[in-house]
Amino acid sequence: MLTEERHQKILQLLDQKSVVKSQELANLFNASESTIRRDLQELEDANLLER
Repeated sequence: MLTEERHQKILQLLDQKSVVKSQELANLFNASESTIRRDLQELEDANLLER
């Protein structure tokens, strides 16, 4: 899955649930936790989410 695609899906999931864990996202997207943490940091840097 491409980074942008993952970012969009993370944001969609956060619209449905206000809190998600990185482990949950890693399992859902079949990605490593470090990848998910990097995605979350990028989204936070873009002011698209708050951790």
